[in-house]
Amino acid sequence: MNTIFISHSWEESDIYDDFVALLNQVLGPDTWINSSVPRKEAIDLSKVQNEADELQRIEDEIERIRAQIRISGLPEGFCRIIYSPDGKRTEIEGKLSLRRKLKSLEENKTSLLAKNVMSDTAIQWINKYGAHMMAEWPLLSNAIRRRIDSSHLIFLLITPSCLFQPWINYEVSVAESRAIPVIGVKAGGHNARELDLRCTSIFDWDESSIKEVINSSHT
Repeated sequence: MNTIFISHSWEESDIYDDFVALLNQVLGPDTWINSSVPRKEAIDLSKVQNEADELQRIEDEIERIRAQIRISGLPEGFCRIIYSPDGKRTEIEGKLSLRRKLKSLEENKTSLLAKNVMSDTAIQWINKYGAHMMAEWPLLSNAIRRRIDSSHLIFLLITPSCLFQPWINYEVSVAESRAIPVIGVKAGGHNARELDLRCTSIFDWDESSIKEVINSSHT
C-alpha cells in the first residue's frame, strides 16, 4: 500500500481536495494512505507534547536511579531483607536490580529518540532551508517530519502561492534528506521552470502522468 504525502498551500485547499480525488480515482481510495497535513486535519500537537513529556520522565528516572546506585552500602545483588528490632520487614533494592531498571529505561529512551534521529546530511539540508521552522515550531516540525518519514512518495502541488510557503520548503527539504522522491505536479498553470523547489521530476496534472509516477516508484 502506498503512503503519500501531498505538500501544498493551505490557502489553496480546494486544489488539494481535487488532487486527493484524482489519486482516489487512479489508485482507489482504499489502496493508499494519505499522510498529508491539510488545513481541515491540522496536527494535534498535544500528542507530540505527550511524547516529549514521556522522554523527560524517562530522563528524570534515569538520573534518579544513577544517583541511587551511587549510594554506599547498597547490596550488590537484587535486594537485601532486613528486620527492625520490632520485627518490621524492610526490603532494600540492590545494585543488580537497579542496573537492570536503568538498562530498560535507556533502551526506552533510545527507542523514543530513534524516531527523531536525523542524519548529518539531513541536518545540513534542514539547516540550509528550514532551521528557523524547527527553532520556532519544534513540535510541529517534528510531527511533520515523522509524517514524511513514513511516506514512500511526496507530491508537491505547484501553484503560484507555493513559492511563498515556508512549510512547503521545509517539507521538501526533509524529503530530500531522506531520499524520498518529490514529484512536482503542475496544479496552477504556473511555469514550473521558474520554481526553485528541487523536485525529483515534474508532471502535468492528469491521470496517465500520476499512474506513471506511482508505477515507477515501485521499480
